[in-house]
Amino acid sequence: MKKIINYFNQFPYQIFITDTAGALASIVFLLLIYYFDNFFGVSKNDILVLIVGASLLVVYSFVCFLLKPKRRSLFLKILATANLMYCLFTSYIFIKRISTYTFWAILYFLIEILVIIFLVSIELKIANQKKE
Repeated sequence: MKKIINYFNQFPYQIFITDTAGALASIVFLLLIYYFDNFFGVSKNDILVLIVGASLLVVYSFVCFLLKPKRRSLFLKILATANLMYCLFTSYIFIKRISTYTFWAILYFLIEILVIIFLVSIELKIANQKKE
């Protein structure tokens, strides 16, 4: 993890584009789940809500990447909080409806939740670093 944090300290705004790419990947997978809802056993309404949330994260993180705010740590904390809220909501939907999910849906949601938690931990570690 230290190498990852060092990389993002060397290229400070890459964390925002990394988050953008991750949220875009989530949207692509969610669209696949949406169109093959019978295969995954996931409600289309739930998927649409998650797509909207991921889309908001794409917009926020991409705008941060483009504008390169001077108070990067503040914007990273906001992004980490938004990612965590998205993760909690995803977890809620996952737990609430797990009985209808197929193996592939369960696998997708578990991986998504773990990846987001990992990303949030990196974002918070970077945001909370003291300037030298």
